[in-house]
Order: sequence, then structure tokens, then C-alpha cells
Amino acid sequence: MAAKKATKYVYHFGKKTDGDGKMKELLGGKGANLAEMTRIGLPVPPGFTISTEVCTYYYANKRTYPKVLQAQMEDGVKLMEKQLGKKFGDKSNPLLLSVRSGARESMPGMMDTILNLGLNDETVDALAESSGNPRFAWDSYRRFIQMYGDVVMGVQKLPSEDEEPFELGITTETPGATMRYTTDGSVPTADSGQVLEGGSLRMEKTTVLRVAGFKPGFKPTKVVTRTYLFPKDIVRQSPDGLPPTGFPYGWGFHFVDSGLDQ
Repeated sequence: MAAKKATKYVYHFGKKTDGDGKMKELLGGKGANLAEMTRIGLPVPPGFTISTEVCTYYYANKRTYPKVLQAQMEDGVKLMEKQLGKKFGDKSNPLLLSVRSGARESMPGMMDTILNLGLNDETVDALAESSGNPRFAWDSYRRFIQMYGDVVMGVQKLPSEDEEPFELGITTETPGATMRYTTDGSVPTADSGQVLEGGSLRMEKTTVLRVAGFKPGFKPTKVVTRTYLFPKDIVRQSPDGLPPTGFPYGWGFHFVDSGLDQ
């Protein structure tokens, strides 16, 4: 008697495409559309879709996964590696993946995403070297950590909190870096302007403030200019969502009030 064939839970798209646009019940809207776009010749990067049957199995079997799923997913990754000439976790030419959730029915705003799966403390250096852009590599790594922490680990802000935990978690100043500012209209340089000390600054009158960051061996951050029209604590030493040019993400400055950008 022939052995029972294992249920297929992973459907490929790329040079090998298993599904099509009519399979939304099985592949979800995204999966079916990716398969269809691949079939009609659009330049879709290779990947695979985990079928909706896995979700059904998970809840019907005490929140466990089918035993064959791991092997089928690993085969899917190997197929992507072969087509792209990259290897998942490789220290010189890493394969990076985006993981996107989908459903049989459209659910705008409800689907989670994790980008840059495959980056770690070692592969980020390979991305920096291959792209020639360390800022891009470290920001990509930061986004992966933030998304994974939010979606997978459930690290989210409390209703009583104003700031995201991962924004608070990257406020440490890079060792050896200094913040310099001017209020006389001149542009701060590594040798001019006043050093921002104590992590905060207060203006007592209408002020044109220019701020920049400097660190030996790195390009300075771009100069940010803002005009303030009233006394207020206006700047503290912490990153503000955009990594300074030439610096690894995790160092910069954050303006507490809006000011008037110039």
C-alpha cells in the first residue's frame, strides 16, 4: 500500500509557480495575486506562500503546526537561494526576506509585516559592504528588530505611554560623539559652536537654532535649522527616527516641540 502523500502547505512562486489568481481561498489574496503576477511574466522576486490551511490546522490542533511544515518551508528558502544566488544567514552574501500576512478576505490595516528577516549582528556588515551604504544597512537592521519585537514578541507601548518602546531603546549616545549647536546664525562645525551637554537645551527668547553631530572618523550629521518663537525646552539628546548621515542608527537628536523648519 502506497504511503499517504503529505499535505502541501507551501506554494512557491518564481521560476517554479504552484498557484494562480483563482486560489485565494487557499493562498489568501496576496499569495494568489503574487502567483498570478508571476505567471503572466511580471518581475516578481521569488518566494513562497504558506497556505491558509496552516491557520486552520493551528487552531484545530491546540495551537501547533503540521510536522511537515518546517521541511517544506526550508525547501522554499533553498529554492529562493538557488534562484537569487544568495544564502540565508550567509556572512558575505545574505538572503533577506520579507514576511507578510494575508487572508482570504481583504483586511486593510489588519495585516502585519516583518521586513529584512535574515539580518543579524554579522550579516548587517555584509549588507553594509555590498551596498556601500552602512547607514542603509543599519537602518534596515533596526527596522527588522523593531518589527520583530512588535509583531512576534509583542513589545508594544502601553496605553499610558506616548513613545514606542523601540524608540526609547535606542536613545543612548554613540560613544565619542558630540552635539554642537549655534544660535548666532553660523553653521556648527567640529571645532565651533557650543557643545550640547546634559542632554537638554532651553531657549529663553526667539532663536534660530542650528544643531549638528560630530564623531571622529565619521561624516558629520546634516545641520538641522529651526526657528523658535518662545521659551521652551526644545531639544534633548536622542535619535528622532531618521539616522544621521554617516552614523550607525541609534544616535542623533530629537526636537521636543515642532519649531519652524528652515
